[in-house]
Amino acid sequence: MAERINKWNELTQKVIERFRQYQIPIIHLRKENPKEAVCQVFEKVNTGGVSLTAFELLTATYAAEDFNLRLDWNSRERSIRNNKVLESIENTDFLQTVTLLATYARKRENVDVAVSCKRKDVLRLSLIEYQTWAEQATQGFEKVAKFLYAQRIFAARDLPYRTQTVPLAAIFAVLGDRADNDGIRTKLAQWY
Repeated sequence: MAERINKWNELTQKVIERFRQYQIPIIHLRKENPKEAVCQVFEKVNTGGVSLTAFELLTATYAAEDFNLRLDWNSRERSIRNNKVLESIENTDFLQTVTLLATYARKRENVDVAVSCKRKDVLRLSLIEYQTWAEQATQGFEKVAKFLYAQRIFAARDLPYRTQTVPLAAIFAVLGDRADNDGIRTKLAQWY
């Protein structure tokens, strides 16, 4: 019995020694590193083979600034998806709408800036921009639901162009109450 215990102890010591000698790779990122670089490192280190969404990357980025993007989205999601026609709206769709609003605001200050919601633009969205435009984006989606109901589209499965809900929400957010004008509604309906 004593011999078995000694062998067990030797084996345990070997395992512990291997752990002590194992060198863990560390990637040290500073606050000064550009967000795109941090996101790229985050994506490359992800060995699960699943591509990370812009939402997941921004969630990690904003967490460093003590903001819980997932919690914020959960409350907005309930409001947006409360409309049956918008049940298929995803968190990345919402971020694209916020990004359209933020880049539109940048363009108004500098005509050389493009209004865009590509992945790289979403990843450049600062927390301040997100907080500035998120509520207007939420209201834009709610107005999209009313607009779609007026177009006789009542469920998400009936949407002919789901991807158009993103720019449509941004348009309604920018237009605000002016979107209730019959002439503007007619043009939007024609575009849609």
